[in-house]
Amino acid sequence: MPAAVGVPAVLRVPAFRNVWIGSVLSNGGTWFQAVAAGWLVLQITGSATMVGLLALAYRAPAFLLSTWGGKLADRHDWRRVGLITFSIEAAGALALAALAFAGHLSVAAIFAATVVMGAAFAVGLPSVLALVPALVPTPKLQEAVALNAAGINVARAV
Repeated sequence: MPAAVGVPAVLRVPAFRNVWIGSVLSNGGTWFQAVAAGWLVLQITGSATMVGLLALAYRAPAFLLSTWGGKLADRHDWRRVGLITFSIEAAGALALAALAFAGHLSVAAIFAATVVMGAAFAVGLPSVLALVPALVPTPKLQEAVALNAAGINVARAV
């Protein structure tokens, strides 16, 4: 009989488990929002090029702001930076949802919110990644980093 697969040991560290669950949920929401925004842009414009530009609008801030986000992570509380930037991303997604339900959604609004969410992600990611080693004991760090990466990929797949 095969051995039962148990819970990874690093998930028994409450602080890491909480951050990891939050990260998986946040990443899932981010990917859901990206797919929904792309679908809406395609429905409104009929242009695959506009969908590609939307993806660029989300990722471009990383090229411009990730270094600054790293400096911010070095100088400020990682948890606070992460909470603020995740909150900005959530507010952008909620604003888009409210506009969509109210029937006032436009391509310009989708692009504007996407740039803001991309900027928040770029600024906040270094702090969130720096938080992981502070939450787990050194012997569990490799497992924590691997599980963190797996969580991001699971969120993308779902």
